[in-house]
Amino acid sequence: PDQRRKEGILLKKCFGETIQWHDRTVVATLEGLLFARPEADQVIDYIPLLEITSIIRVDQEKDDKPAKTITVSNEDPPSAFVIRTAIEGHNNGKAYYLDAGTEAAAESWILDL
Repeated sequence: PDQRRKEGILLKKCFGETIQWHDRTVVATLEGLLFARPEADQVIDYIPLLEITSIIRVDQEKDDKPAKTITVSNEDPPSAFVIRTAIEGHNNGKAYYLDAGTEAAAESWILDL
């Protein structure tokens, strides 16, 4: 049986020499959040749901961010949100910045997760 609870194309903020937003197919299942490139079916990243410590809109994070966090740019869209993971978990405390395209879509993803 298909365990997909939600699926869509979101932009994922990628940090490197430059900061870029890349399209990702995101699938929420009962166990986790899976990421793939839109043109491929192969999972390239995974967040176990039990290891998500917080999900917050990026504009709210600017007011209440931990001391050790990547600086949030004023250029982040209002439809962006951040998923933080457990330090001792699979993703070692990584923060995932995602953009759902609209504020309503962002709220929908936040509530569904």
